[in-house]
Amino acid sequence: MQLAQAVLSGIQIGLIYALVAVGLTIIWGLMGMINFAHGELMMWGMFAAWSLAYFLKLDPIVTLVPIGLAAYLVGAAIYRLLMARVQRGEIFTQIFATFGLLLFMQNLANAAFTSDYHFLSNTFLATLFGGRLRVGPMVFGAPQLAGGVIALICFLLLYLLIERTEIGLALRATSEDPEAAALMGINATRMYTLAWGIGAALAAVSGVIVANFFAIFPQVGLPFTLLAYATVALGGFGHRPVPSPRLQRCVRLRIVSLPGPVPAPGAVRALLVSTRRTPRGRRWGGLLGLAGVIIAVGYPLPFQWSGVIYFQTVGFLVLLYSALGIAWNIIGGWCGQFDFGPMVFFGAGAYAMGAAVKFLGFNPWAGFAAAMLFTVAFSALVTFPITRLRDHYFAIATNAIWLIALPIATNWDLIGGSQGLFIPLGRPEGLLAQLARVLAYFALVLLIAGRLEHTKLGYCFKAIRDDEEGAQSLGIHTRVYKVIARCFTAGIYAVGGAIFGMWALSVFPDQVFDINWGIVPTIAVVLGGIGRLWGPVVGCLILVPLSQLISTYLGTGPLAGRGIDLVVYGLLIMIVAAARPQGLLSLPWRRWLGGDPTARAASPAEPP
Repeated sequence: MQLAQAVLSGIQIGLIYALVAVGLTIIWGLMGMINFAHGELMMWGMFAAWSLAYFLKLDPIVTLVPIGLAAYLVGAAIYRLLMARVQRGEIFTQIFATFGLLLFMQNLANAAFTSDYHFLSNTFLATLFGGRLRVGPMVFGAPQLAGGVIALICFLLLYLLIERTEIGLALRATSEDPEAAALMGINATRMYTLAWGIGAALAAVSGVIVANFFAIFPQVGLPFTLLAYATVALGGFGHRPVPSPRLQRCVRLRIVSLPGPVPAPGAVRALLVSTRRTPRGRRWGGLLGLAGVIIAVGYPLPFQWSGVIYFQTVGFLVLLYSALGIAWNIIGGWCGQFDFGPMVFFGAGAYAMGAAVKFLGFNPWAGFAAAMLFTVAFSALVTFPITRLRDHYFAIATNAIWLIALPIATNWDLIGGSQGLFIPLGRPEGLLAQLARVLAYFALVLLIAGRLEHTKLGYCFKAIRDDEEGAQSLGIHTRVYKVIARCFTAGIYAVGGAIFGMWALSVFPDQVFDINWGIVPTIAVVLGGIGRLWGPVVGCLILVPLSQLISTYLGTGPLAGRGIDLVVYGLLIMIVAAARPQGLLSLPWRRWLGGDPTARAASPAEPP
C-alpha cells in the first residue's frame, strides 16, 4: 500500500513538473532555441500571484489567466528584442543571451522582493477538501491534485493547438525548415514570437500553481529549469507525431528546390589539403603574443608596490578563466559538442591534487600531474558512453554527470565531505608566486591549443562540428575523437582546479563544483568568438574585470545584497549578445588596423 501511495504521489507531482517543462518543449523542443531563463519566467509567475494575493486579495486561481496573458506578452517581447538578433549567431550565443536574461530576471526579483521566502496561505487550492483528499486508503494533497488536473487541461489545449489548427501547422513547418515555410507564405518571425509567448505563458501558469504549495524566492527557478531540461530530454527532445501531408509537402518543396549537391564543409575539405599561414599572420601573431607576455608579467608590479593587491586577484581570475575558456573551446567551439558540465573536471582536479598532497605526501607539482592524469582517465571513462548522444542530449548528459558528482563530493567522508579538504603547505606562497604559476599555466594552454588547432587532430575536431556524417565517411571515428577532445578539456580544467586549490589552500564541494566554473568560460568564449583561439582571452579580459567592478561599486553600501550589480551585469550580457552574436573577434579588425582593405572578417568556423 505504501508503494502504491508513493507511485500515485509521484505521478501527481510529476504532472506539475511536466507542466513546467511543457513551455520549454515549445521553445526548445519544437523551435530548437535554448532558454536558460525558463525557470525565471516561472519564478516571476509565482511572485505575480503572491503580489496580487497580498496587495489586492485576489486568489491565485482567479489570476491564472491574467498572469498567463501578461507572461505571453513578456515572452513575445523577449524574442523580438533579444532572441531574434541572437539567432543570427551560433547556438552557443543563445546560452550567453539567456544566461544574461537569467541574471537580470532573478536579481531584479531579488531587488524588488528581497531574498526572503514568501508563502501563499489560505488559497482556494490550499483549502480545497481541507488540503487533502482521501480516496479509499490513498491520500492526495489537494493543491497538487488540482494542479495536476490543470496541467492535464493545459496539455490538451496545447495538443489541440499544435495538431489541429492552422497556427500549429505553421509552427511545425517553421521548426522543420524556416526557409521552406517562408516560401509557403508563413512569417517565421511571427511563429517564433508566438512560440516564445506560449512558452512563457505556460511557465508563468505553472508558477502560479506551484506557488500554492512551494516557497517563493528569487532563486527558485534554476532547479526547475534543470528539471524541465531533463524532462524534455527524457520524454523525447522535440517529440511530435508524424507530420501531416500538408507539412510534408511544405518540407518536400524545400528539398527539391536545392540547386545541387551541398559542398563539403570547410573543416572536412581541410583534411584533404595542406594549409599554410601567411607571413603576415605569423608576424601579427608573434607581436601580439610578445605584447601579451610583457603586459601579463608587468601587470602585478605597480599594484604590489602601491599595496593595492585587489587587482592582482582580478588578474589571477582573468588568466585562470581564460585558460578554462580555451579548454572549453576545444570541445565546444572546435568539436561542436554542448558540454554543460566541465566544472566536474575542475572539482575533480582540485580534489585529486589536494588528496595527493595531504594523504600521499606529494609536492604541489607532482599533485598537478596526478590531478591531470586522474581527471583525464575519469573523463574518458564517463564520456565514451555518452558520445552516442548528440546536440542537446549530449549537453543534458554532461550536466547530469556534474549533478551526480556534487552530492558525492558533499557526502564522501574520505575527502572531507561538506567540511572540505584543507591543503597543508610548509610555507605559504605569496600572491606574486601564485600569479606566476597561473601565468605559466595560461601560456602553456594557449601554446598547446594554438599548435593543436592546425594539426590533423584539430581539423578532425572541426570536421565533426561541421558535418559528423561527412567526417565518418572520411574514416574519422567520431566517438573516439569526441572523447579525445573532452579529455583535452578535462586535463586543462583539472590543472586549473589544482591551481585554484593551491591558491585557496582548501577544497570545498560548493566552491570547486560551482556552476560558474562552467558558465563564465562558456560566456567568455561566446563573447570573444566561438571557435577562435583568442576568443576566450578577449572575452575574459572584458567579462571578469567588468563583473568585479560592477560588484564592487553596485554590490556594496545600501544596495548590498539586493543584486543590483547582477541586474546590470545581466543587462550588459544581453546587449552584447544582441549587438554582436558572432563575437567581438568577428569584427573586421584586420581592415581597421591597416591590413588588407579587401579582407573580410573571418567566420566563426574559420578562425584567423
